[in-house]
Amino acid sequence: MKLGGILGCFAACLFLGLTEAQSGCSNVVVRRDIASLSPQEWGRVANVLQRMKQDGWFEYYANIHNREFSNIHGNDNFFPWHRRFLRDFEEVGQRYDKGFAVPYWDELRDSHNPASSVVLSSRFIGGNGFGSCVKDGVQGSWTMGFPNNHCLARSFDRGSQMQPWYGPEYIFSVMQRYNDMHNFREHIEYSLHGSVHLGMGGDMSTFWSTNDFAF
Repeated sequence: MKLGGILGCFAACLFLGLTEAQSGCSNVVVRRDIASLSPQEWGRVANVLQRMKQDGWFEYYANIHNREFSNIHGNDNFFPWHRRFLRDFEEVGQRYDKGFAVPYWDELRDSHNPASSVVLSSRFIGGNGFGSCVKDGVQGSWTMGFPNNHCLARSFDRGSQMQPWYGPEYIFSVMQRYNDMHNFREHIEYSLHGSVHLGMGGDMSTFWSTNDFAF
């Protein structure tokens, strides 16, 4: 193929790529700190979650995470797989509300006393389980369908409290010490990530931890 033809094909592909990229950004949403959401904004998130629950999406995602668990933990698939998984969950939510975005929890802010976080209050995702069953918050009294019918469970690792999580000083030190994905992933997965799952207990400490929106 002549150079002009090659350049023409390249230009056409570049144009198509830019067109697709531009059209793909027509619905821009922002993931915000959950603690910053107004009651009205959180109400929109809660409404989407309720509708996703009714349509079986929580069971769907719990099944996938359970099935793929050994392939996506303890190796460098951990970050990219969970990033794509979260985005897929978000895209499903946007079928119900185009403005839906999964809010984030700034766990480092609450690391010294996570059980007292406003995130774990009835205003947001609810707190510790009663007899392990979560009774308040957006998932209060939910019956989960995977791996079997059961109440959404939480059981803090220190009774009514949780062992403190890894603080910002540790996380910042990991960022400074490691500039490769393997070591960075290993020191985050087995520290902050693990302490949150084990600290909250219940469904969060299982292979189907995605049952809990805290995931």
